[in-house]
Amino acid sequence: MSDRIKLDESEIIDRARSSGVKKDFVLLPHAVQRSKERDISTTDIAYVLKNGQRVKSRDRFDSHLKSWSYCFEGFTTEDFTLRVIICVHDRLLIVTVVLIN
Repeated sequence: MSDRIKLDESEIIDRARSSGVKKDFVLLPHAVQRSKERDISTTDIAYVLKNGQRVKSRDRFDSHLKSWSYCFEGFTTEDFTLRVIICVHDRLLIVTVVLIN
């Protein structure tokens, strides 16, 4: 599969939900930094991947990663609204996280 090809919506959602359930994802350095700054846990990220909504309008081609990135938004277990940007490779990569409140 070429990373330059945008994935089907069902595949994006399936990969995100599955990775959220298993907590099987990798935080890229930028996501690690933002998680620490914003006090966002991997549990928060997993919860949004499992339960959040896709925001198709935020999809974009990430030239640095040479791959499409996809957006999920939802509430954490503490009712903060969180945006999670992902890329799908062999494993799900967390590009960044943003608190929206």
